[in-house]
Amino acid sequence: MRASSKESHSFVANAYVPAGISVAIPEFGKLPGTAMPDVVEQIRRVIEWAGQNAGSFGYDAGNLHMVGHSAGAHLAATTATADRSPGTVRSLACISGIYNLIPVMLSARRHYVYLSPQEILRLSPLRHLQNLTCKTSVFFAEGDSMEFKRQSQVFVDSLETAGKLFFSRRFVANHYDVLDMLDSPESLLSCALRQVALAT
Repeated sequence: MRASSKESHSFVANAYVPAGISVAIPEFGKLPGTAMPDVVEQIRRVIEWAGQNAGSFGYDAGNLHMVGHSAGAHLAATTATADRSPGTVRSLACISGIYNLIPVMLSARRHYVYLSPQEILRLSPLRHLQNLTCKTSVFFAEGDSMEFKRQSQVFVDSLETAGKLFFSRRFVANHYDVLDMLDSPESLLSCALRQVALAT
């Protein structure tokens, strides 16, 4: 969340555009210059804008899907579980994310993630699954850190209990190999994401 851009992630379109799936990669503020609640609001406005402007770009406003990796998975899940709806989203796919900020705020990240106790709870999507209205898939890597894997599994179990889990899978990769998988149309992850988008 601190050092990425839409340009540096534009490669992910390679695996989806040839299959007829339009891809939008948002730019958003970076911590600590932009507060996390403001970043989440930026993402919500992106989804809203995408729905309102679908006709101008030739895609279906009722067939929007959110995908995020790492911090992006947290932002996507937080947006999808917020009290204020981001608009019509058919599915959410979270890849190697964090879904409960309480452990995060006990780590070194607390030195640049400035949140009140109330914001920590509000921005922890695991605590707001009752607001989730779209089918949700969760992916994570064998090589993710223990905390990433633990949180992903808890998220999967909680979604399943709530009847909101669409698909989950663990891949033999590390946290950053996932980006290479997203760049390859033939990778298991890219194939799974296309299936999720086309099946929901």
